[in-house]
Amino acid sequence: MNPQNRAIRLLGLVLGVQLLLVAATWLTGGRSPGQQSHALLALDAGDITALEISTKPGEDGKPAESVKLVKEGTEWVVSTAGNYPAQKSKVEEIVKKLAAMKVKQPLATQAANHNALRVGKETYGKDIVVTAGSTTKKLVVGSGASSSIHIRFADSNDVYQGRGLSEYQVSSSARNYVEPQYIKSDSDKLSAIRVQSSRGTLTFRKDATKWNLAELPPGVELDDSKVTAFVSQLARVSLDRPVGKEITSAMGLEAGVTVVLEGMEADKPITIEYVVGAQAGAADTDGFYVKAKDNAFVVVASKWATEGPRTKVVDDFIKKPEQAAADANGEAGQGMMPPGMMPPGFAPPGGE
Repeated sequence: MNPQNRAIRLLGLVLGVQLLLVAATWLTGGRSPGQQSHALLALDAGDITALEISTKPGEDGKPAESVKLVKEGTEWVVSTAGNYPAQKSKVEEIVKKLAAMKVKQPLATQAANHNALRVGKETYGKDIVVTAGSTTKKLVVGSGASSSIHIRFADSNDVYQGRGLSEYQVSSSARNYVEPQYIKSDSDKLSAIRVQSSRGTLTFRKDATKWNLAELPPGVELDDSKVTAFVSQLARVSLDRPVGKEITSAMGLEAGVTVVLEGMEADKPITIEYVVGAQAGAADTDGFYVKAKDNAFVVVASKWATEGPRTKVVDDFIKKPEQAAADANGEAGQGMMPPGMMPPGFAPPGGE
């Protein structure tokens, strides 16, 4: 091998090593692969007593979404919704992942890099305040690569990469930490329903096979499919967000729509009663306040979930003449041969 080729080969090897070093630096954020990790919070999960999560306010003036979860004894509540009961498993999943998170050396140590890593003042994902007794730690979190998060303490410029938890999982919506079903019953086990509103009364009773409507005018037929859909909607109402125990006149519950469900579950009679009140906002898509008789808490349910009791009247459950005629023709035509067809063994007209 001549000296020139040997020099070219040596330069190629040097370049290859440099590329590998660059790749390793990029993948590890400048950290040594063997670097020791340490706990981010230095807190035990059992010591954490509160968790507050907030989003950035919207550029259109929309306020930040925020939820505060507080531990009371062994249980968790949503303190920003009048201490609405939280689902312990959902809260503790986040708490345990934060407490278990380990990090290595910082990815960045300068404020100039914060926005690019989504933990800056202008660009960030969530603010998280972790409380453990008298200790409070404020974090800024943003999404990172490969299902990780970028995270820094609010009073520090150091940015770390944390794994085992995504920004999406750290929700600022109270709904994600509570039982989503506010009204929950089995529509198949209901036998009577009454809906009372300013639009009138709907009284449904179920016999052995089907529902009947007491207010149905004579000479018309009930549309069973519409009744079934209506009953299913009334039987289960999901919340958009918990509100709290305080009832105000703005909620419109005193003059709202009353829904009463009766039936049998586990061989015992049940009665569920709730009221749908006013719309909880000025936007057309905003939900409506709902309050169950046996539940101290008010919630907001979606516009769609409350549409049935708010809008339906007797006429909505009457089978339309064209549908009734089509159904009648279908029943009359059962067992008849289609036009142009002859039973087996019979020749067509004009045939042998």
